Amino acid sequence: MASKPDGHRPTAGGSHRPHPGQAVYGISVAAELAGIGTHTLRLYEQHGLLVPARSAGGSRRYSDDDLRRLARIAALTEQGINLAAIARILTLEDDNTALRDRNAALAAERDLLREQHTEQKQQPAVGSRTPKLGLGDGTGEVRHVKIERAD
Repeated sequence: MASKPDGHRPTAGGSHRPHPGQAVYGISVAAELAGIGTHTLRLYEQHGLLVPARSAGGSRRYSDDDLRRLARIAALTEQGINLAAIARILTLEDDNTALRDRNAALAAERDLLREQHTEQKQQPAVGSRTPKLGLGDGTGEVRHVKIERAD
């Protein structure tokens, strides 16, 4: 669905949801939605696992993307992975996603350039003439020239 200029998008029921990256939830709402405590959210922020947006007044604001990241952090902590390792895993996952996006963009650009190149090869250049077989003046007539050896 297309987002409106205010960052909200209509849903099937007619209600409006924020864009996934739009930070709209305060810390207590985000903690409740994620099923963790506000102290835990602050701890994750201290370890660099999560960087919430800030309101004009300086309070933390979380987005749906942040909530998905919190779910990933929770899954990793449930596996017994420490916060330093989780930070590294998340960084590698973010880098991998960025590389995949860049690769997809480059592949699309390559395909476009190939298509343009193919189109150019199929069209003769403006003002060019199809070459005719023959020698000399370009009329296509074959001229016989006697070549003498100089001894």
